[in-house]
Amino acid sequence: MRNYNIINLFRGISFPLLSLVLIVGCGKDDEDDKPKKGGKKLECQSTISIEEITFFSAEVHLAWDCEVEPKVQNIGVIYAVGKEPSEGDSIVWADEIIEKQMVVLGDLQAESTYLVKMVIESKGDRWYSSAKSFTTEAAPTYVYDIENNQYPTVFISGREWMAENLRTTKYNDGVPIIQITNLFYWPNDSVGVFSHYNHSSVHSLVAGVFYNWVAVNTGKLCPQGWSVPTAQEFVELSDYLGGDAVSGGALKKMNTAYWTEPNRDAANTHGFSAVGSGMIYHEFFGSFASRNIIGPLWSSTEFDASRANYRLLHYNDGHFISKRGKKTHGMCVRCLKDE
Repeated sequence: MRNYNIINLFRGISFPLLSLVLIVGCGKDDEDDKPKKGGKKLECQSTISIEEITFFSAEVHLAWDCEVEPKVQNIGVIYAVGKEPSEGDSIVWADEIIEKQMVVLGDLQAESTYLVKMVIESKGDRWYSSAKSFTTEAAPTYVYDIENNQYPTVFISGREWMAENLRTTKYNDGVPIIQITNLFYWPNDSVGVFSHYNHSSVHSLVAGVFYNWVAVNTGKLCPQGWSVPTAQEFVELSDYLGGDAVSGGALKKMNTAYWTEPNRDAANTHGFSAVGSGMIYHEFFGSFASRNIIGPLWSSTEFDASRANYRLLHYNDGHFISKRGKKTHGMCVRCLKDE
């Protein structure tokens, strides 16, 4: 039996054909040596929760875990209105890659249902979670105080309430309210006054201004056509929301930026958005107290010569308790539109 080497095998084949055979063979070998595109398929587990939904924005909280090498390169949210989000829809990417993440969606349409998915990128591969839906709130109406501060309003049991605490530093006739900048001089019940928490107006943008009850009793704190609610009007609000044992939870803002954890039972079911404003406690002089712990709200109803009625919300339960406090304390105010 004859032995043929490779040269003998191709002897007699023309040069162009030999070149074609060799080129094709080398191309196949090169293709086998290339890494497979994408490598191991990107597989992740995730949870999505939607919080702080307004008429124009929502917070999307993400938790995820992926088995992938190399590490995740991008994480974000893809969303669409009225349909399942897909390629080409809006994506908001997170600023950093951490296992618990929050992405804010803005410029949303009021009273619209959105579907969102988590999207994770790694080495050119994308993974999408299942979709979660939420519906934005109705666009609010607004009321303005004498200083042109704007307040969203909500309707509860047919009554229109401010959805933020009052911030005015003037009565509704334009007369300035006396400001106290040193609580050593927080006065008795002879004159109406106000103060910002820690004497900083920045705090009042979120939680409102503290007033003593003398200022409340002027009847001129709220905008024209609005009033500080009576004790009975607070009773009616609480009863509509299920009674004093649970109505506080329905009124409290959910985000723990405004309440100490655990902010128990907070649901904000009607957009009242009560916050843990704290108060000015007055004994021999004033002192700031209980920021993010309690949210007291003055009523316009006097209890006796030295005390007035107010309502108390607390971080640790869903109660909305009727209380009586010194008229010289400093508390926040919510205004109610007159019937």
